[in-house]
Amino acid sequence: MKGFSLIEMMIALSIAAIICFMAVPSFLHHASETTDTVAQSQLLSQLHQAQEIANNKMTVVTVCLSSDGIKCASDNATMILLSVGEELITSMYVKGKGTLHLRSYPVYRNYLLVRPTIVGNSDNGTFWYCSKDNIVQWTVTVSQSGEPRVISKPTERLEC
Repeated sequence: MKGFSLIEMMIALSIAAIICFMAVPSFLHHASETTDTVAQSQLLSQLHQAQEIANNKMTVVTVCLSSDGIKCASDNATMILLSVGEELITSMYVKGKGTLHLRSYPVYRNYLLVRPTIVGNSDNGTFWYCSKDNIVQWTVTVSQSGEPRVISKPTERLEC
């Protein structure tokens, strides 16, 4: 007699289903980390673009976060805005299910000023990304020279 019996097929399908159920949480965790990384890359890209615009046009570029794509907001933002004066240069929606936050130094504002490299003294600031569970996933610190530095496991206590 050739072939499989019904019981053998049911056992094989049961084993395959158990293996799939064990793999799903790992896959979901990996997918979540990927969207967090994409959001980080988007922020770094916008910060580099702001420095490039400041250097090419020899002007000050404002980097801020927004929830509506029109005005700056420091918390619960999903967009990054770059502007020169009142002119909006670019806006980018940040992919992911979390929110971006910003704190500038030494003056607390809801935006950063990026100056041309030869002028120096851009604003210091910290961006942080909170997951939908209100847990800080990573931070990006921007120095006065305009160089961003990524901290993947922040030790600084930041609120989401």
